[in-house]
Amino acid sequence: MQRKKHETDILRLKIILQDLEETKYQHNTGSIDLERVLADIRPRLSPAQSKKFDNAFGFSAQKEFYNSTSKSTSVTLHSQGENEARAIKKDSLKKPNWAKKIYKSIVQCTHPDRFIDFPVAHIKEKYTQIYINTVEAYEKHDIGALLLCAYESDVDYSSVKEAGRFILDSYNEASKAIKNYQKMLGYQWYHVEPEQKMTVLENYLKQLGYTLKSPEDISIIRKTVLKRKVGTRPKKMRVKK
Repeated sequence: MQRKKHETDILRLKIILQDLEETKYQHNTGSIDLERVLADIRPRLSPAQSKKFDNAFGFSAQKEFYNSTSKSTSVTLHSQGENEARAIKKDSLKKPNWAKKIYKSIVQCTHPDRFIDFPVAHIKEKYTQIYINTVEAYEKHDIGALLLCAYESDVDYSSVKEAGRFILDSYNEASKAIKNYQKMLGYQWYHVEPEQKMTVLENYLKQLGYTLKSPEDISIIRKTVLKRKVGTRPKKMRVKK
């Protein structure tokens, strides 16, 4: 049966899509945290340096941001550069004729209206999430992810001869997206140890010729960085079948 034939590939796709959600979360959380740190630094620069600072650290900048002194940190931070959408964008391919039929079948059996008064919360949550993932996959032309949703909702796709190819394509796209996020500034900032964050920033600022107004300013920012929490991990995007 086609479903059993591609079960291993489907489960691999499910895992990597979960990894992509986690990677995206880490990137977004790190970006927000770094923006706040940079906002703390900016007022402590001389007026002449502030404009240059704004241009250098705008998140649309295409500059490298890296730590060149502390080998123990083992971190290379790159400018966010690419727009987030570029990291997860898929080629705009025409959907195969059978995709719409599978989409409608999944939506029909997972639509939240069917579970309004359903008494078991975790089952209700499971199918609501499958519904959300289905709509997203269909709109993004992600046929592999759509087939994953079919698998999770017991919608038959055994007649789809090219299922394996679409599943593999989605897997490869997710893998590329993860690698793109890992090159971005926000993701790498998220993974720098809190006690090393200010050292990374200080080293880079010195290389660019930025000087804070006083040693007290550095101390204040260090305390701010160490106290700030970057958030908690999100719930997994997809629940186990």
